[in-house]
Amino acid sequence: MMISVLLVFYILIGSIAFIANLVVFIAIRRSHELASRYRIILAQISAAAILALATLVAGIGRTIIISMNITSLRSRRYCMLMPWNILFMWAEPMTAVVELIVSTDRLLLISFPVAYSILPTFFQLAQIFISHIAIGAAIIVSWIASLCETEDICDPICWTSQSMLPFYQYFFTVVRVSTALLSVILYFIAYVLTRRYMAHVIATKKSGRDAALQAFQRRQAQLTVTMGISCIVTLILYVIPICLLFLAEGSQMGPLGSFLTVLSVLTTNINPIPNLVILVWRQTDIASAVKKLLNFGCFNTPKINIVLAVSQTTP
Repeated sequence: MMISVLLVFYILIGSIAFIANLVVFIAIRRSHELASRYRIILAQISAAAILALATLVAGIGRTIIISMNITSLRSRRYCMLMPWNILFMWAEPMTAVVELIVSTDRLLLISFPVAYSILPTFFQLAQIFISHIAIGAAIIVSWIASLCETEDICDPICWTSQSMLPFYQYFFTVVRVSTALLSVILYFIAYVLTRRYMAHVIATKKSGRDAALQAFQRRQAQLTVTMGISCIVTLILYVIPICLLFLAEGSQMGPLGSFLTVLSVLTTNINPIPNLVILVWRQTDIASAVKKLLNFGCFNTPKINIVLAVSQTTP
């Protein structure tokens, strides 16, 4: 009964998180300007959307297995071929790694402001490609290793943690915990440095020839604050739960470890929702793109309405 209730939460939270991430992703991707400006954010949203889809598919698939009263054990090979485990293997480590990319991206921005403003595409794509290739290679190796296990020892609903070999399960847990913690530490450093740098820019009163650079830096400073607020939410809903999960697995706490595993999955999927709200609230260009996608034309700001009215009455 408890598992059935849990799977209902999987389906509910997974569907809400997937739809929310998909809407914002499409809204940003439809605009070439926004897509080029928010590449790191798009990578973050993509990882969250895949994780939400994995949770949704896991909820549906495992509910079907329970309803069919299947009780025979399965092999790791069988479980690793389940669609939700394929998605989970990619999404779980990538959600943490992308959080780290967000932090390193802010550090690169403040460390090389001029070079970053000239070559933002290079800096952003380099981080995305390197991280995805590294994690992708580790995932492929662990997946192939699990396919070699044919002994029937796994629960029929194929929990992801049981489907992987213990070494790789521990390895990816360490990756998630270390990258999540490092992302928070680095972001705090980036935020402090950004505040000091912007104060220096204002104090020096740079000439008008640097207006474009200053406008770029102001936008990036606003995004840094936005992602800083998201970082606090991520610390509560993502970093702390997976750290507790790591400690529980290391101590072999049994039922408590199972509870923390479930808690980690749920909070990890809930985490992107407030982060998306913060992103849309703080970044007006993204909010405008989402409104256009949803055809909420009646919610245009008064300033836009006034401009349109003037343009229509001007001969």
